Amino acid sequence: MRVKGNTNEDPDVRGATELSNDSKKDAKAIFTTICSPGHKRVTRISPTTATLTWEEPYAECALCPNAIAYEVAGDGIASVRVVRPPCTITGLQPDSEYLLSIWAIAASGTQSLPSPVRILRYRGARSAPENLRVTANSNHYVSIAWDTPDLSNPTGYRVAVLGNLRNVGETFYVLHNLMPGLPLLFGVQAKYAGGENSVWVWITVIPL
Repeated sequence: MRVKGNTNEDPDVRGATELSNDSKKDAKAIFTTICSPGHKRVTRISPTTATLTWEEPYAECALCPNAIAYEVAGDGIASVRVVRPPCTITGLQPDSEYLLSIWAIAASGTQSLPSPVRILRYRGARSAPENLRVTANSNHYVSIAWDTPDLSNPTGYRVAVLGNLRNVGETFYVLHNLMPGLPLLFGVQAKYAGGENSVWVWITVIPL
């Protein structure tokens, strides 16, 4: 007697088919998570400010849901949430580097894995000495002083006068035995770690 095979009536085959369908559902559920932001770019636009931008996950992955927001956080900065890139980070120290993380957030509340990004220290024009002034001018000597630049940490200063350069660690400089009535041009420059220097600031003094 000949028996026709019928896979729909075979319990083992039917069980395998149901298992296969369940696996597909599980696989689909896995892909409801969201990828991390990619192609991150940082621009340090000032000594205290940087701009971050990145590619949104669903722009690169067809399986990702749309992100409804992004969280940016790291040591030394306040957490920031934005709806779309870019993101502006403020309150940075010019001579400091920062390691931040960016999370994508889906409508379900699911967050991506953190995507790290580093903000390097500011490499623009270094801050110059401030408020350069004459503090004494009498009896053939002149004293000048200045203030440390805000939000900066110079390693020292250079003073230019009478064709000479002097390295000083204080925020003042005194010159003796001067000829009264002969104008002197003083320049002061801040020095920074790594060999970087600020622009010069200048003041003219006529000794008394």
